[in-house]
Amino acid sequence: MKTLLRLAVLSLALATYCNHPVAAQSELLDLYMSRTVQLKKFTGTVLMAEGDKVIFRKAYGPANEKGDKMNDVESAYRIGSVTKTFTSVLIMQLAEQGKLTLEEPLAKYYKNFPRSEEVTIRHMLSHTSGIPEYTSLPDFDSWKYDEITPLNLVTKLQKVPFTFEPGERFGYSNTNYIFLGMILEEIYQKPFEMIVMQQICKPAAMTNTGSDLGRRNLKLSEGLTPTREGNTAEKPVDTSVPFAAGALYSTVDDMLKFSRMLHSGGFFVDKATLQEMTTAVNDMYALGIYQNTIAGLKGIGHNGGIDGYAAQWFYFPEKDLTLITISNNMTADHAAVGEAMVKTFLGEPIEIPAERKLLVLPEATLQKYVGSYELAANFLIDISIENGGLRAQTTGQRAFDLYAQSETEFYAIVAILEISFIAGDDGMAKALTLDQGGQKTYAKRFEIKDLSIQIPEAKLKRLVGTYELQPGFNLEIKLEDGKLMGQATGQPAFELYSESDTRFFATVAPIDLEFEIGDDGKAEAVTLNQNGNVMKAPRI
Repeated sequence: MKTLLRLAVLSLALATYCNHPVAAQSELLDLYMSRTVQLKKFTGTVLMAEGDKVIFRKAYGPANEKGDKMNDVESAYRIGSVTKTFTSVLIMQLAEQGKLTLEEPLAKYYKNFPRSEEVTIRHMLSHTSGIPEYTSLPDFDSWKYDEITPLNLVTKLQKVPFTFEPGERFGYSNTNYIFLGMILEEIYQKPFEMIVMQQICKPAAMTNTGSDLGRRNLKLSEGLTPTREGNTAEKPVDTSVPFAAGALYSTVDDMLKFSRMLHSGGFFVDKATLQEMTTAVNDMYALGIYQNTIAGLKGIGHNGGIDGYAAQWFYFPEKDLTLITISNNMTADHAAVGEAMVKTFLGEPIEIPAERKLLVLPEATLQKYVGSYELAANFLIDISIENGGLRAQTTGQRAFDLYAQSETEFYAIVAILEISFIAGDDGMAKALTLDQGGQKTYAKRFEIKDLSIQIPEAKLKRLVGTYELQPGFNLEIKLEDGKLMGQATGQPAFELYSESDTRFFATVAPIDLEFEIGDDGKAEAVTLNQNGNVMKAPRI
């Protein structure tokens, strides 16, 4: 009866607003949000609650690519890595029941994974295991849209070295939570979504949360990326791929219920367990929960992002305040939105974003800026012209539009940055300054040939061949018109530039290759280093 009464009170609160200073500033906050939407820095639904009482709850922007449907307060969105807190709750419930301990090794459940005797459940909950990140695998983009079993997913990492010694330090890796989801399914003998429904959603009356996007009749907004012309729908990542690390969708109302039930202590887990879950094992991460400070308030919660969507959920114990922002725009500026909302709660002034008008510059002016600029060693930003405007792309990342606000100053929406070009004596840009989050980076224009040394073709020929990165996933090295080219299975070819006659790098992605020369004078293996993930591939 006590639980039913608590839920009834919460349901009533969702439809009411308390008498709070936010009410007096709600028009100002609404203007802030509307301007942020206009600048393509947010679409979605936001909510603030003091205790069980909602004090601000509103939706903004389009719910689909066409723009003929709008988000509303009942819209559902994929919440990405906020899923990890749900997974952590489920693991901690089992610990309370004595069905597992946090010091148990992974080997108790999966002996075949490398170093599984050394990795504990606690290591995985806190991202201190050293297990490599599966989303950094070179072929990830080729299979993330297809259904895959968790076992097949982690098998892809069998030959990838650990990024550090288990327990040595913090290193965020989604793979940790894939394993935790597998452990949950092993113990419960049920699918992950069914466990979430049984242990969390049904007890908390969360009727719009789950992971099966096709089975439920809900108002799921389409995941979008803003472009110069409007918005582009993102192809959905199959939910089997993020699994217990990021597969769930939810609404702001359901997330408020989850937050209240979790922090009440005794509903999902007891207070001692909650204290353990929220005590950081490093500077900011605990067990499936971040510690964060927003507008001077210390909060606990989690952020999330998955193609087309982003989310943040934080609870601030000092003020009994819950903040939830969920968006169908993965590039949404949740940090700025969250700070504005918390400042409004505290009665502090917020700065309304200035309106920006898009200038249309002649192509002759834009041509002055086309080229590559070096932000850091082997990390470039390429500037090109597309659809009458500038487009930028940093090494290994997606391209994004730049919008002119003067003849030399441009801003981006998806990356939330500004670029200023610096002209040389010939009128062509000789450098640029990139300002992102107040951090400015000066980048000189350069040519790739300035980084690469010339290697005799005879020495390049000994590297040509096929190398096995993973079963069924190879790296082919070819020589075309005197240029060394690399091509992974199912992916476009890319040029390789030489640092020595055995060390090469790519500029399309942060890739370094080092070849091992055998006794016959030909390469017998290559070691690939991409984003810190090291893979040795023998020649086949």
